[in-house]
Amino acid sequence: MNDGNVVTAVIAATKANSRHTRMSGVFILAGGLLTGCGGSGDVVCGYDAFGNPIICAPVNAYPVSAPITPVASTLQFPLSQAVMNTISQPFSFQVSSQDAFGNSYLMSYASTPVQSTFNGAPALAATVVQTVFENGTSLGTTTTTSLYNPATSAFLAANDGMPGGNVVATQTFAVPATAVVGQSFPNFTANIYHDATQTVIDGTIAEAVSVNADTATTALVCFDDTVQLTPAGVADGLSALPSSTCVRIDAAGNLVGLQVTATVNGGSLTFY
Repeated sequence: MNDGNVVTAVIAATKANSRHTRMSGVFILAGGLLTGCGGSGDVVCGYDAFGNPIICAPVNAYPVSAPITPVASTLQFPLSQAVMNTISQPFSFQVSSQDAFGNSYLMSYASTPVQSTFNGAPALAATVVQTVFENGTSLGTTTTTSLYNPATSAFLAANDGMPGGNVVATQTFAVPATAVVGQSFPNFTANIYHDATQTVIDGTIAEAVSVNADTATTALVCFDDTVQLTPAGVADGLSALPSSTCVRIDAAGNLVGLQVTATVNGGSLTFY
């Protein structure tokens, strides 16, 4: 996913966000310190966990897509091909969300793969660019590059250029060729480092790939990340909140949509 998490993206959460952007083999949800700033005429509804004002919007800046009622498809979905598609194919989606205060959010998520190398061997590099807007104002952009094995789509490493943004796989697992709704499989474990020197460990991450109900002919392939932080990771501003990047696939494994759960303004939001 390309890190983020629509496809296999790897860890790339920015401060106060679960740094995972899974795209291309590993999702990197690219989190970032997504914190809104009040502009002229904004109304403060409260404050998040970091003391930042939460702005109430009188009118939604974006149309918010309501989640559909999931239908458990009975199809066998080509899971390994879908994961490979997330790291080897360019794709982009825009998804939206709304918080309890009526603020509306738009997430732009784009993954671009290129040929690269890792430790002297061929690799696929998927760069995920993720931007989140709150009521029409950008909260920031996160760019994460994740590396994958081009033959197996296994996650190798990722970097977003921020403290705690260097991730290196410690163990990978092969996902099956096909799977049905309700199944889940381990994908990889990795160390999170403070920087590219890999001398300070900020924590660990474990990712699973699950196939979830969507419609009678599609499924959500989700890259679900669980993070454990060290004191260094806490100091770097990383978040241990669970994150998930889901790619909607059809019966042939084509990528036809995106769903992301991320940390925004200190709270968890799901973008549809």
